[in-house]
Amino acid sequence: MTRKPILINTHEFIKQSLEIHGKIRASQILAIQDSLYAGADEGEVSYTLSGDKSHHGKPSLKLDLAGQVTLCCQRCLGEMHYPLVSSTWFEVVADESAIPELDEDDEVDYIVASTQFDVEALVEEELLLSLPLAPRHEEGACAGDVSIMTGQKQNPFKILEGLKKPVS
Repeated sequence: MTRKPILINTHEFIKQSLEIHGKIRASQILAIQDSLYAGADEGEVSYTLSGDKSHHGKPSLKLDLAGQVTLCCQRCLGEMHYPLVSSTWFEVVADESAIPELDEDDEVDYIVASTQFDVEALVEEELLLSLPLAPRHEEGACAGDVSIMTGQKQNPFKILEGLKKPVS
């Protein structure tokens, strides 16, 4: 499914303090397809992109994400509803050479200014970064597996015994 990109001029967007609101279905984002629970209503994420100045007075974009996606739990392989709330500030720089060398402690994200900046590509990237690497229910919350819920392991030989066919 091809989408028509939403393009902005970052300098004009910030200069006029504009905002864009939208929604994107998780099923539209190819990069997260492997994490979604198959057959479920995958969820929808609302976003708001605002042009503003950072607290340092530099041109910035603020991206807010909110919604819920249905992921596949890596522990039980069941359906897991994952609430998503994220707010990220991006300083807009003229070109890549203006991005300072990153420190481990650096919390500033940078975007290179563009007259054809793709808003939904940024939303998709931030959504991907907001998801857990290995989604799992909280300890003991997986459905259908009594051994996980009770914390007791079944004896593997007992399981094999149940698989044996009686000899006639």
